[in-house]
Amino acid sequence: MLTTTQLGALTTTELGALTTTQVGGLKATEIAALTHDPVGRLDVDAAWARSPPRAGRGLTTTEIGALTTTQLGGLKATQLGALTTTQVGGLTTTEIGALTTTQLGGLSATQLGALTTTQLGGLTTT
Repeated sequence: MLTTTQLGALTTTELGALTTTQVGGLKATEIAALTHDPVGRLDVDAAWARSPPRAGRGLTTTEIGALTTTQLGGLKATQLGALTTTQVGGLTTTEIGALTTTQLGGLSATQLGALTTTQLGGLTTT
């Protein structure tokens, strides 16, 4: 078991070597410890896949809400597009406000339609 300090020190190569099961076993605090560069390079399937007993459920809304804006900034549009509407519901207004135009472009009409009025308040015109 790695500490959050050790997780934060993982290189891109080391993080890329993690299996889907290992990534799926990460807790919200452990995900939050990952640094910007490695998070952006996580394979979309590994990043959102979960190991049993939560197979297929992906990151929880709590885990999504625990991501920092720096970590979200490292996610590709395709990774954001892989979120379920429930997971999109876990994004905070701060997180939504930190998304780039490219990242927002990765969200489907269904995902955008799932955003609440409060969440939409996080968007800016800049």
